[in-house]
Amino acid sequence: SLLAFLPAFWFYFKCWKFYNRAVLDLKRITKVTSSPVYDHFNNLCRENAVSIVRAHHQVERECRINSRLISEQQRPEYSLMYAEMWFCMCSENLGCFLIFLVAVFVCMARGHLVSAPTAALALTFAGECGGSIQSLIGQIAEFGMAFNCVERVMEYATKLPTEAALTTNIRPAADWPTCGVLEVSNLHLRYRPGLPLVLKGVSFTTAAGERLGIVGRTGAGKSTLLLALLRIVEPDEGSRMSLDGEDI
Repeated sequence: SLLAFLPAFWFYFKCWKFYNRAVLDLKRITKVTSSPVYDHFNNLCRENAVSIVRAHHQVERECRINSRLISEQQRPEYSLMYAEMWFCMCSENLGCFLIFLVAVFVCMARGHLVSAPTAALALTFAGECGGSIQSLIGQIAEFGMAFNCVERVMEYATKLPTEAALTTNIRPAADWPTCGVLEVSNLHLRYRPGLPLVLKGVSFTTAAGERLGIVGRTGAGKSTLLLALLRIVEPDEGSRMSLDGEDI
């Protein structure tokens, strides 16, 4: 009766290849479209962002942005759900096809190749095999989708551009910094190429031992300035930052 199972197994394999390729791509798109939703919600929750949005009468605008982001996020989610429903329907049809093949083989070979107990065993196994194969293929697909996170981490670790070198050949003195004079000249910074500038030509000088506080509304660039000073984000060409005369 193994000959009756081989055609069905081949169809199961083709169905799995097609389904697995589709759900992996949909899972990647789902992860990508989910990030803007969380980022937008995080920006509204930080500091006094909600009060500022209300003060500037931008509540409806932020609601529209949130609705648009959620709509874009739900598209791949629904597509993933439809793909799973399609796979379940194909698996059930293949299970019926498997039982049909086994039944045809049993009818054609009864009496000389297949005995009554063997026929009953083959039909029972065929009925249970459909559900088991469907569960197995579903688990393999879930296992592959779970590795999507590892795939994204590898992409971030190997493909994204990195910051400048941690150290250079020019090293400051051992007692640097001594005074703490910070000079920032024509600082331009954007978070990635193609985005608008966040800091536009910022210039200032601090005195030795001086303590400063930076104030401003949400999005003014307070955190961005700190990221630039710590070199977490690299500034554009032409920007200059120095501490006690040493270019940082």
